[in-house]
Amino acid sequence: MAGLRNAIVALEREKVPIFKETINKVLEEYVRLAIEPKEMLSYTAELCNGAKLLIEEEIGAERPIDFEKLMQEM
Repeated sequence: MAGLRNAIVALEREKVPIFKETINKVLEEYVRLAIEPKEMLSYTAELCNGAKLLIEEEIGAERPIDFEKLMQEM
């Protein structure tokens, strides 16, 4: 639970939209870095890189993000 909470806080600090997909990207990076949950907030930039790329790809695709669908999936 601490890892999930810290993933959301990291996204907020890095000003990345908080969606299921961005949370998953942060958690994937957290596992890859093999750090403790309490260390996550010291690595927010590194943890959020994948989530930032995901959002940039969505925006660059020039199609609207279906927020209703994203909210239902969460």
